[in-house]
Amino acid sequence: MSDPKTTTSSGATGQRTVFSLLSIYMIATFLWRTFVPGGEYPMRPAWTITIAIDFLLVGILIRLRAKLSAEEKRGKRSSTGGTLLFWLALIAGLGVLAIRLHGDASWWTGHFFQEKLSPYPKR
Repeated sequence: MSDPKTTTSSGATGQRTVFSLLSIYMIATFLWRTFVPGGEYPMRPAWTITIAIDFLLVGILIRLRAKLSAEEKRGKRSSTGGTLLFWLALIAGLGVLAIRLHGDASWWTGHFFQEKLSPYPKR
């Protein structure tokens, strides 16, 4: 039979791993969309899905942090690095959504700067 403490501990470890990977992904996405120029405007379905994913990731991040925080309160483990990572990822997630308010091109591409597209191919 399995020990309940072991099961809870392994579940918390998995949640911590997902939380860390999600946080790193959100921070990297924010940096990507801030410093790399956007290209062509996406079609409406791709645009809608991208915005929905951005909102979903912020929600998942908050939910995971709440679960991990509840376990920390029960005396399982305290993590100041996790708190810092959470706030950085939350700011990055909200920043990704705020980039879209920068202008019409940013609204569509999700990038802060836009690439200058020429109708003529480069030679």
